[in-house]
Amino acid sequence: MLNFLKSIIVGVGGIAPGLSGSVMLVIFGLYERVINAVATLFKRLRKNLSLLIPVVLGFGVGILLFSKVVDFFLDTYPMQTRYLFLGLVIGTLPLFFREVQKKGFNDRYYYVIAVSLLLGFALMTFSRDLFPRVEEPNFLQSLLLGVAVAGSSIVPGIDSAVILSALGLYELYVDSVANLNFTVLLPALIGLALGAVVISFIMNFLIKRFYTLTFSVIFGLFTSIIPSVLTDKCVPRADLGTVISFILVPLGFAISFYLGDVKGNNKAIRKFLGKNTEEAEVPENAIDIISNSTDPISAALSNFASHPFVIDGVSCGGMEGFLQSLKCLNKKDQIRVAALCGKDAKEEGMDRDLWRITGKVYWQGRFIKRNSEEFDALISRAYDAMYNENEDFREALKASAKRPLVHTVGKRGKRATILTEEEFISNLIRLRSL
Repeated sequence: MLNFLKSIIVGVGGIAPGLSGSVMLVIFGLYERVINAVATLFKRLRKNLSLLIPVVLGFGVGILLFSKVVDFFLDTYPMQTRYLFLGLVIGTLPLFFREVQKKGFNDRYYYVIAVSLLLGFALMTFSRDLFPRVEEPNFLQSLLLGVAVAGSSIVPGIDSAVILSALGLYELYVDSVANLNFTVLLPALIGLALGAVVISFIMNFLIKRFYTLTFSVIFGLFTSIIPSVLTDKCVPRADLGTVISFILVPLGFAISFYLGDVKGNNKAIRKFLGKNTEEAEVPENAIDIISNSTDPISAALSNFASHPFVIDGVSCGGMEGFLQSLKCLNKKDQIRVAALCGKDAKEEGMDRDLWRITGKVYWQGRFIKRNSEEFDALISRAYDAMYNENEDFREALKASAKRPLVHTVGKRGKRATILTEEEFISNLIRLRSL
């Protein structure tokens, strides 16, 4: 559900001048996962579709709901609307740059961004009508149209209008869509599908092998298209419309920046207003249980640890595998996920959100209410099985002695997580007292 809602905003980014749907995917942390899902579609079909379907539906809903709204404001208030979009685009820059810096960023990448920025400006300036305009395309030219649309949509920072104009295909694209010219559109759809898979495969490879370099280039290209948001209808004048336009720039920035990290920004706002945002104080000698902790006791007590066990005849690779398998909707899939552990198990469950809506999990042919004694008993039995079958887990509990146990990265709402911080810690304390 969360991915669906995010993708509605992504759809708005796809139709708004200067914004980019693919850049919005980057900001919402979905781009890498979507690209990987398309590139490996048939390798893990069910898992990939569970991610792609809500994203595609949300994108479509965003376009359908807001395309006429955007068109109305662009036609009626072109200057004010474009200045608002300018603020929205600028607001994505710090969020986008944060993604660029995630893995091994250093000063030399500023040069990569600068060169990409200049190349983007050059592309915007000199590539118009690079090839003669195509009016009566053959099959290959129609196919190329689809590939070009796929490429400019998938690669963040690439303006589809610029690419299509350079290839002499922009007018053909607009005319074919407006008049539903299926002689052009059908081969273009084939090209779109082929291009999406091939280009996603290439982008997936580049991101995995050259993450920082790839995103530095993309960031530079995206920054270069920002001036194109404003047109000749946006020239400032000494009137009220210009004043409103200037006010809308910081408003657009604030909206865009806020949506990029709603949770973090809400916390910052509460802190600014003087409201208490501090978490409960952690005792000085407490063990904070985190999977990547340098404390061996903490790491061994984490649900990510590899502590295999069997419950109700199902072999589990660890507690995380068991917990994520509760989100599956059939036995075969559940057995497969349960056998995983750690990060692999977590990733399998990330896009399985139906249980949040129904309030029920699935275990071996039965649906169980998440907020029920039956669920609590099932979780307790799983921890009992892991405790009985793993000496290293028992030793870690023993080594924790009577020190307080906390899980500061855990969530507290039962609709927010398959296992709350309280449920997790209470089971560990219960087992430690045996």
